[in-house]
Amino acid sequence: MFVKRNQDGHIIALSKLPAEGFEEYVENHSGELADFNLSIQPTVPAQAREQLQSTDTDLVRVLEDVIDLLTMKGVIQFTDLPEAAQNKLLNRKKIRLDARDLNLLDDANNDDSILP
Repeated sequence: MFVKRNQDGHIIALSKLPAEGFEEYVENHSGELADFNLSIQPTVPAQAREQLQSTDTDLVRVLEDVIDLLTMKGVIQFTDLPEAAQNKLLNRKKIRLDARDLNLLDDANNDDSILP
């Protein structure tokens, strides 16, 4: 993202493209950019934020299963996904397999299939 700063050097605006006042590029994963995004978001009650965060991992797993199901049924090809998404999915699958091989996951949670 390209950023615009105030006199104190704090980010005050973002742009996807360089423009007048938006010449400085900041990586999307930078802490400074994350802080700015948090500062402009409406305040979410702590309990709601914790509930959302606690379900994130479960939802990620559901999405992985949906992608697996769609590819198994031929609705989509794995290669139809953006390369970054393919790499993330393959990396997570490898981590799960490695964890299972090391017995880091209990028997109840180590089934990588979506079928009963």
